[in-house]
Amino acid sequence: MSDSSDTKYLDSSNKAYLNHVVKQATKGAALGALAFIPTNWALARRYPVYRNLPLPGKAFLAMMMVVPVGTVFAEKAGEHYIAETQWRGVAWDELSREKQEAEARWAAMSTGEKIKDFANRHQYGIIGGSWVASLGIAFGIVARNKYQTFPQKLVQARMYAQGLTVGVLIASAVMAGVNAQGKKPVQPADHSWRDMLEQGGNLTKAERIALHTVRKVPVDAPAPAPATV
Repeated sequence: MSDSSDTKYLDSSNKAYLNHVVKQATKGAALGALAFIPTNWALARRYPVYRNLPLPGKAFLAMMMVVPVGTVFAEKAGEHYIAETQWRGVAWDELSREKQEAEARWAAMSTGEKIKDFANRHQYGIIGGSWVASLGIAFGIVARNKYQTFPQKLVQARMYAQGLTVGVLIASAVMAGVNAQGKKPVQPADHSWRDMLEQGGNLTKAERIALHTVRKVPVDAPAPAPATV
């Protein structure tokens, strides 16, 4: 009977999760489609080559705006749903504690440290966004050339965008803390399980003493050398 109720709970939870993700993905896709409407109108008005593109070509360009936005909305919705519904008890308390500590560390950072931390956590988003932005800026620059066709302008803008993206890659690597040897700073070991054990309230007095002893001597510390006789 218990297995049946657990299965029903999992099915209902998965269904609610899927419904939430699909709803947000649809919302993101709709926003992407709304953004494509003025873009399509501006391109068709300014460039005869684009205006003469067949419908499948325009549909492909539309999907390049609709699908990424919908995917990002779906991913963020899934992360938010899991954080809000599936973490309870000691696990939720531990996540809340880590969030408060992260906010305190962020508040204590200088402006340069905040920029470096943001670049480290959003490295791929910065790279992707900079590529799109640089492509748009480069195309706006080369579009003024009256002696090139639309495909030639598009290729030249893409080349400029690739060069700018390489620069962004180098800058983001430096800001993320990569040193001359190409190594990132070593992250400290995660021992949050100790806090979760202590917050659970199920430890005996002897177990609490042992846990505090472990706090003083990290579990990843090298073992002492055996005594020689």
